[in-house]
Amino acid sequence: MVPAGEPAAHAGSSFTTGSQASSYVRPVKRLVAPPTLPLVASDDSYVPDDPTGAAPDLAVGFAEDEMTVDGPGGAVTARRVG
Repeated sequence: MVPAGEPAAHAGSSFTTGSQASSYVRPVKRLVAPPTLPLVASDDSYVPDDPTGAAPDLAVGFAEDEMTVDGPGGAVTARRVG
């Protein structure tokens, strides 16, 4: 058993059959937080909140039902559906 709140890569069990003891290990799906990118307001858009200056060079803008991410590879717009 893995204590509550601690991540586990594997979980195992031991059992006895007759005079022999056996055990097995099986992978356990880890609960991993999705990647995040904190943003701060800058002029008319938002930029990565990165005091080290190592974040990608990009800006994020919001309109009525759109979010646009503009970076070195160009701009991409996501539109709200539904």
